[in-house]
Amino acid sequence: MLLIQGEGISDIWYGYVHSTDYVRKIVHVFFFVESTRLENVFVREAQGRYARNVVPWEFILGIAEGQWETPSRWRRKTN
Repeated sequence: MLLIQGEGISDIWYGYVHSTDYVRKIVHVFFFVESTRLENVFVREAQGRYARNVVPWEFILGIAEGQWETPSRWRRKTN
């Protein structure tokens, strides 16, 4: 799971990498958002193949700390 810079300075998105294009320096990601029912649990923002987004490398902040609970549910590590 990647940390991706959004429009605002405090706008951080979580993106699961689907594929990487080293020539164009982009990644294709599926964005994940925090569950409305479970704190620190993230689920896919949208379903289907058209939900894939393109992110240039310069917007990647780093790797998010956490673990996959299921193939479609990721839990952010808390201190």
